[in-house]
Amino acid sequence: MFTGLITHIGQVGNVKRQSDGLSLTVECPDSFMDDVQIGDSVAVSGACLTVTQMKGNQFTVDISRETIDCSTISKWLKGRKANLEKSLKASDSLGGHFVMGHVDGIAKLVKNEKAGEGSILTFETSEGIAGMIVPKGSVSIDGVSLTPASSEKTKFSIAIIPHTLANTTLADLSIGDEVNVEIDIFARYIFEFLKSTGNLPDVKESNLTIDELRKEGF
Repeated sequence: MFTGLITHIGQVGNVKRQSDGLSLTVECPDSFMDDVQIGDSVAVSGACLTVTQMKGNQFTVDISRETIDCSTISKWLKGRKANLEKSLKASDSLGGHFVMGHVDGIAKLVKNEKAGEGSILTFETSEGIAGMIVPKGSVSIDGVSLTPASSEKTKFSIAIIPHTLANTTLADLSIGDEVNVEIDIFARYIFEFLKSTGNLPDVKESNLTIDELRKEGF
């Protein structure tokens, strides 16, 4: 589990294709590696991955087919920057929100507007994902904990403050770039509950709104 508060920015090293997935090496600042051990979970641009090897300021992770299918990782090339966060300790401050590192899908940047010293980024994604993003709720974009400013059928917007732009990879995004999206865990459980009661069709086809959730008692 993570908080969505990025502590370091790393860089993709070697990418090796395997029969059932990928092996990826990440180069990172020395300070990030201080207490990393083999077997630890690390969020790499939003995907929870397990450290399998370590050498100097690098760690290696294996990536399953499921993660490849749900995320942007298959398009990563050597030199690409990546947001890094170690897993949450019980004694840590929860300054962001509960991020599982389980990527739900991909969104594409379609608009980047200046807002003072910050920016408003608008993304386009599937109806299923956009339908679970609630204004003033929480969402993780490439591992960064953010608050949606608006949401509609297939789009949602995020207001980014200067500090976040300066300390994550979001400032490097260009129109058309794709990002990993993780829905807030509480929204996900609500949707699954409604599906189990027969009050909601498959999430990929859902047009559920916040008003409908309120009617159900949430």
